[in-house]
This record gives sequence, C-alpha cells and structure tokens, in this order.
Amino acid sequence: MDDYKINLLDDEDVASNRRNHRNFGMVEGGWKNEVATAVTCMVTELAPCADAFSSSSPPSQQCCTKLKEQRPCLCQYMKNPSLKSYVVSPNAQKVATSCGLPTPKC
Repeated sequence: MDDYKINLLDDEDVASNRRNHRNFGMVEGGWKNEVATAVTCMVTELAPCADAFSSSSPPSQQCCTKLKEQRPCLCQYMKNPSLKSYVVSPNAQKVATSCGLPTPKC
C-alpha cells in the first residue's frame, strides 16, 4: 500500500472545539466526558490488518485497535484509487465487522 497521510478533524472534533475542547459521548449508564483528539490518517497504521485483509485470518486485537483509530479516515482511503480495493474488499468488510465497526457511509 502507498503511504497516505491526511490530518483530519472529524465532526466530533469540530463540535468539541465549540464546547471548550470537550467531546460528550453517550456510554453505557450515562454520559462520558472525554477530550477529543485529531486523527492523523496514515494507511500504514493499518499494517497489523494486512493478513486479515488479504486472507480469511481473523483480525488481531492490534488490528481492531488501529482500525478504530483510523475510522475517521476510511472514507478518504476509499476515495483513493490506489487504496480503494483494499478498504472495500470483502475481507476488509469482514475484518470491520469482526472488530465491531459499521461500514462507513461516505
């Protein structure tokens, strides 16, 4: 895969700036208050998922962690012709499902 880096603020980050750098998210049992952070999109961060993306191997915990961290970047990766085939492959969809991530709506 090509190196692909984007500094990206997702909608939560923008909204958090309006709330004094706080992000309010619903968690089990009530509201949780946490500091929002910007995501640096680097497809190389998904390297722990390479085996799972290219085979029927289940994703590792490290893969799921990295996939969740890079979630705000997935639509950008899908729009990149050199990355799209990896990100939208049936195995990639299985990995996302196994990691508890919904398919992004881009």
